[in-house]
Amino acid sequence: MSEYPTGSWRPHPAPTPPAPPEPDYEPIHPGSGRRDWRERAKRWGGPIIAALVLVATKLKAVLLLLPKLKIFTTSASMLVSIGAYALIWGWQFAVGLVLLLLVHEMGHVIQLRREGIEASAPMFIPFLGAVVAATAMRMPASQTMGPRTAIARPPSSGSTGSRLIRLMKKPT
Repeated sequence: MSEYPTGSWRPHPAPTPPAPPEPDYEPIHPGSGRRDWRERAKRWGGPIIAALVLVATKLKAVLLLLPKLKIFTTSASMLVSIGAYALIWGWQFAVGLVLLLLVHEMGHVIQLRREGIEASAPMFIPFLGAVVAATAMRMPASQTMGPRTAIARPPSSGSTGSRLIRLMKKPT
């Protein structure tokens, strides 16, 4: 007869395969070990915002105190003047003109200090020149102190001025 039992039309089930061996390590799955971006934002967002607030408060204090520094006031007004003059005559001429004004105004500052009067740092005003303020003005010791201070300038500012005029007339 046949090897199948009578009345059965199916073959016997196949034997089950043996189980694979257990690995010595944990397999890596996509996304495992990574946190959700919201968790990272909660963890790092607070310290970052606190640091930004701290920097902003210090920056605010620095910006409020910078005009008290004479060097910042002078250099900032010089940069503004250079930018204004450069729009019309080019940056080389602008730098030369502002440096000429600086040399000239420092002549006034030196003479005021020789006379015993405290002078401010030069303040540059675009298209008008520069100004030096006598911060501790007292009665002049002599009638000639005012004119001496007004005409005081280094001799180099005259020669520098003539060089700038030649530079301005040069064809580009």
